[in-house]
Amino acid sequence: MTDLAARVGELEAQSERALRTLGDLAKEIAGTTTPQRVGDTLVPWPFRALGRVRLVRREGTVLFVTDGLSHPFDPSLHGEGHAALGFELGMELPVEEVGDTPAKQAGAWVVPALLWLGSCYVMDEFRLLDLVDHFGMVTQMLPPEPALAHLLMTDGSVGALAGMPLAQTTTFGREAQHLLWRASGEEARLVMLTALTPDECTWVRSVDDGSRAMDLARALWARGHGHRTLPHRPSLLRLDRPTQGREGEAP
Repeated sequence: MTDLAARVGELEAQSERALRTLGDLAKEIAGTTTPQRVGDTLVPWPFRALGRVRLVRREGTVLFVTDGLSHPFDPSLHGEGHAALGFELGMELPVEEVGDTPAKQAGAWVVPALLWLGSCYVMDEFRLLDLVDHFGMVTQMLPPEPALAHLLMTDGSVGALAGMPLAQTTTFGREAQHLLWRASGEEARLVMLTALTPDECTWVRSVDDGSRAMDLARALWARGHGHRTLPHRPSLLRLDRPTQGREGEAP
């Protein structure tokens, strides 16, 4: 356990250095007091039982990043034979959406959403980066949230794009995700989640590849939204002309 703790400490130091290149990394950590409950199961995170979220303050925005999802699994919590997931999750919102004080930020909907989704990934040993690498970008589902009632799908969840690069690019996939740490032949990358309107999510998911996800990503960048989640932005499928968003049409 001592060797594992030392290794995780080095990975945390690397991650901190990588996050500081993105903005002002806050000292405070938002987390939970118990492992997250997924269904009837209490799920401890890979190395520590508690999921954590770090805050990076950027110009006009706050970047929320999970801390520990990518770490090696502690056999005393999970048993032997679990490979590291290799990613952390991030969401970036305008500062006015989350407040400008740590107390407001820690209580924002995005923190419990990331912790719950991360716990689901731990329980399922979900290989999100493999999907991002194969499709370029993929859709995922955030848990129901009253603050996002206007974004709820028919099943009550909120659709999101996973894998939007932090900077505008024509390249998608694993290598386009921000590198957090690299050690002993393994690495971890930051995978951003961008909330979608219900019709955007349905449109993207109506094909079997990532083509529409990348079309939507390019359209978001073209309008200056990029990877940021703007909870009250209008659907890109309804902006330009009344017929936009019909089957087969790009935003």
